[in-house]
Amino acid sequence: MDIETRIKRTRIAIVAILGAVLIAALGAFLFFNSLLGGVGRIEKPGTAQDDKTQKEKSDEDSWKSADKDVMKDKDVQNILLIGQDKREGEERQRSDSMIICSVNKKTGKITLVSLMRDMYVPIPGYESNRINSSYSLGGMDLLDQTIEEDFGVHIDGNVEVDFAGFIKAMTNVGDLDIYLRQEEADYLNYELDRTDLKAGMNSMDPKAVLMYARTRYVGDGDYERTERQRKVLMTAFAKLRKSDLGTIVRVAKSILPYFTTDLTRRQMLGYVYTVITDDMTINRETYRLPVDGAYTNQRINEMDVLVPDMEMNKEALIEYLYGPQDDSAQDGGTQDAHAQSGDVS
Repeated sequence: MDIETRIKRTRIAIVAILGAVLIAALGAFLFFNSLLGGVGRIEKPGTAQDDKTQKEKSDEDSWKSADKDVMKDKDVQNILLIGQDKREGEERQRSDSMIICSVNKKTGKITLVSLMRDMYVPIPGYESNRINSSYSLGGMDLLDQTIEEDFGVHIDGNVEVDFAGFIKAMTNVGDLDIYLRQEEADYLNYELDRTDLKAGMNSMDPKAVLMYARTRYVGDGDYERTERQRKVLMTAFAKLRKSDLGTIVRVAKSILPYFTTDLTRRQMLGYVYTVITDDMTINRETYRLPVDGAYTNQRINEMDVLVPDMEMNKEALIEYLYGPQDDSAQDGGTQDAHAQSGDVS
């Protein structure tokens, strides 16, 4: 039985929200108001009052408070998962990983697309630079604006975690079984001062998983690195879908405090509602930008960067998230969906 069939039979779906792992346990409706209260929040106009209102509601009303229209008249919503390159005691740094988690009502799939951090792109209000520098310059807002202006897709919300938070979150998820090539096993054994990792399937603790997800000195550099990050998300998904509902609720409650988001509680509940009612699953086919054959390797300002063909990559990303575009779509259909404001407040 494949993953999708088993997910449908158990009616438990898990939404991976971060460059590493944020899981929303579906089915625990009456628990979500308290669970989401632990998430760090970047306040935007209306957010604080919205949260205050939700906290005043009883548990019986918590599911009713979900913004069930969060995706009304919108087939696709895009949440950006940000892994921040920040160590303890440091201020905001460049985004170490950026993954668009796209919820598509039309296909019933959640799709992951990695944005390689060395892409050299225009940054609104600044000189062109690596795309991950936009986060250090202007946080979530500037990173979202950069993606929207350069690639033509709207970002509807953000969830971020730093390295310390990743380790703590993954400790609650538990060890992951990950297949390693010999060169990957050798590199991780050396970096972690271990001898037990081998070619083949390995049970890896959170520290090893983080090192695996960040490794770019083995194989094809950052290309394989982004693939490893998506692999970690999918492996965590595969593990947690086998758990009973009580375990998923416990894990979700324990990891949420390590994440920061600009989504309100009502919006998050609304996304959960959409995934439940549409019986969505995670797309096992994942992607990255820039796409093969649509960029050049260059050295600019003493930096080794990837200069993308903006139009080709824009078209590829839109197709990944919204499906193939045709002439009729350009007259007001799906093509216009990614150009709308996408405001979910």
